[in-house]
Amino acid sequence: LPVTLEAMKLRARIDHDEEDAALEVLIREAAADVEAAADLALLPQTVVAELRGYAGQWHYLPVGPVVLD
Repeated sequence: LPVTLEAMKLRARIDHDEEDAALEVLIREAAADVEAAADLALLPQTVVAELRGYAGQWHYLPVGPVVLD
């Protein structure tokens, strides 16, 4: 998660655990909305792109930012 459950509960001043599952869903949905709107990845992820016949050309990847290992 891009924001920990503990950080969200602290910011929202929630001191019980009854809604933890619902809060985690909200965090994931908010992150997905931000990623879609900004066209970027908030968390590290692996993207495999197979490019045949395009050696030496630049290509647009469907997600970013890109970090090389």
